[in-house]
Amino acid sequence: MKKAKIILGTLILGSLIFITGCKKDDNSSGGSSNPNVSGNITSGSWRVSRFIESGDDHSADLSGYVFVFSSGGQLTATISGVRTDGTWSSDDSSHKLKLNIGTTQPLCKLSDDWIVVMNSQTQIQLNDDNPARTDELHFIHN
Repeated sequence: MKKAKIILGTLILGSLIFITGCKKDDNSSGGSSNPNVSGNITSGSWRVSRFIESGDDHSADLSGYVFVFSSGGQLTATISGVRTDGTWSSDDSSHKLKLNIGTTQPLCKLSDDWIVVMNSQTQIQLNDDNPARTDELHFIHN
């Protein structure tokens, strides 16, 4: 009986250590290994994989656009040889990305301040910085 209590106690203690030792990484950059969005976004070209505005999926509206973010804060979006210029800036300390691109649909819908929720060399996921809005913008590296 004493041996059973020791084994049970050991199992309980081991379980507690395991449970308290494993917690979800909840950093603002989405747990990415590189919270510096500037370093990732200026590498190559990107496309929009998801754009949700006011609960409606507008991803198809941006299909075919290729986005290039230069290190000088310039942004270009090109589709079928037609180029639209814009600007971008980031504040890595607050995990924000600001986009300003064109005045025509659908690109002007992307002009906003965004919170970086996930950032890697292959994906960047953004949410509207206004907590009252549920807009999402996801870029995938080409």
